[in-house]
Amino acid sequence: MDKADAEWIWNQILSILLVPLTAFENRMLSNNHAEAKRPLRFSVSEGCMTASASYVLNRGVASLLGAGMLLLSPGGAAVLNAQTYVALELVGRWTNTAGTYPATIKVFEGIAYLGYDDLKVLDVRNPAQPTWLASYQPAEGGAAQRIELAGSIGFVALYGGDTTRGGLHVLDLSDPPQPRRLGHSSAPKDARDVKILGDYALVADFYSGLHVLDIRNPAAPVPVARYQTAGNPMALAVANGRAYLAEWWSLQIFDLATITNPRLLGTYDQYETILRDVKARGSHAFLAAGDGLIVIDATRPEQPVRVAQVPTGGQAFQLQIVGERIFLAAGEEGLEVFDISNPVQPQRVGGVFTFGPAQAVDIAGDYAFVVADAGLEIFHLTDRPIGIARQPRSQIFVNDGQPIVLEGLGVSVSPFTYQWHKDGTPLTNDTRISGATDSTLTIGDASPNDQGFYSLTVSNEHGAVTSASAFVEYRPGLREALDHPGLVFQNWNGDWNWQTNVTHDGVDAAQSRPVQSGIVADGTAVTTKVVGPGTLSFWWRVTVTSDLSTNPDVVLALSIDGDSRADGTRS
Repeated sequence: MDKADAEWIWNQILSILLVPLTAFENRMLSNNHAEAKRPLRFSVSEGCMTASASYVLNRGVASLLGAGMLLLSPGGAAVLNAQTYVALELVGRWTNTAGTYPATIKVFEGIAYLGYDDLKVLDVRNPAQPTWLASYQPAEGGAAQRIELAGSIGFVALYGGDTTRGGLHVLDLSDPPQPRRLGHSSAPKDARDVKILGDYALVADFYSGLHVLDIRNPAAPVPVARYQTAGNPMALAVANGRAYLAEWWSLQIFDLATITNPRLLGTYDQYETILRDVKARGSHAFLAAGDGLIVIDATRPEQPVRVAQVPTGGQAFQLQIVGERIFLAAGEEGLEVFDISNPVQPQRVGGVFTFGPAQAVDIAGDYAFVVADAGLEIFHLTDRPIGIARQPRSQIFVNDGQPIVLEGLGVSVSPFTYQWHKDGTPLTNDTRISGATDSTLTIGDASPNDQGFYSLTVSNEHGAVTSASAFVEYRPGLREALDHPGLVFQNWNGDWNWQTNVTHDGVDAAQSRPVQSGIVADGTAVTTKVVGPGTLSFWWRVTVTSDLSTNPDVVLALSIDGDSRADGTRS
């Protein structure tokens, strides 16, 4: 058995062990007096498993960190997430005023190429002052999805929407302010991604699969091969003689030993979410999938297996790998950074909110270039021994009686402690507050006194770092809106909120979310429980786009559940 086989077998064992580990963690929590130090690190050496390193347990929780190391971190005391923090400092911004949507960015020798509907060219040699230079919009139309560079030649994948507008466009970028078209191929007319491999361009086409074009004459790309896939390709990666094609619902792995005849090696199928991007490193493929990062072990390409899945706060759009780190454009969550030195256990080591949902990212030198609807933001990257990898997100409001939940994540090369503050004052746990010295703060049964600014501090011998403040605004809830402070109201299929714009009593009322009309029935409700007998009175107001008397799809209903009484009432 060779090393690759041993690593593959170990990953299968590890994926199976992850479930039993949860039970192990629960048993650890019940042992308040357990203390131990013992070597336990797994590695592969010439086909055999060896053990080294150590873990520590002190009234703590077991978790898998680093390169297969079982680390026991003390609950309520120091936490160890032994990683270097990646700080991201905003240094420059360029605003997009065209109202178009971004798809990609590529930075090369101080020039940034941004794929919106057209291809925008910016000078970013001074990151603090990005400057627009030019744009390229082919006469046929189409939307720029990806760009790949080979020296001063740019290969642009344009999506045409199942028309002849898209395809592979070849540009002369030797003079960035004046991009000049050299050639074009409409064979992949709905191109989503392009990669260059020697004299060939590989193109992912949304409707017609994987294309191979001979580009030895850039002015006239020649189609030489096509592999029709069953799905809809979204992105493409090439590494170690293989092509990784991320389709809508699956990952296809191809052998490129004979590039003019791609051979399918294996498929990873999943039907949970959309795959938007793929990158490859070693024997692993990394997928921007739905609202998370998925890691696939392709050591045996005929049998690829998922070995890790990490949720993100927003939709995962595009990712870049630099060394042992992944930079992920995560929609509403902004830019997230993960350490992938151990691919089966990615660790979040940095992150920053962006001005609008982040949809594309590229890394050049010590800078991260992030594209959103609003434009381009440029961040300077710095390694630090301690920091906050995930900032707490401000809640716009919290209704009366609802819980407040705030999350943050600290990272350091040494053990550290958490401390939450409200308006600068340290919080302590009590009957309503839990997690005051943990990564997640929960405050139950919100009241007006809970409104304010919340922040998280992580500290150790390297110093203390405090997060950005999250403002929590209290609003009266359904008890106030419905004038029953003693009742508990619950939402069904969507929130009902307190508001003052439309009322019966001139003060306030409860309002539902919008209810949609269409092929699929929709509805929402608010419920409470009372002890009868009694009199129930209420007032409805419904705003619809058509007359209720002629629209059978709109129904107002009152339901009273309970035990029947002899007098016909319910209790």
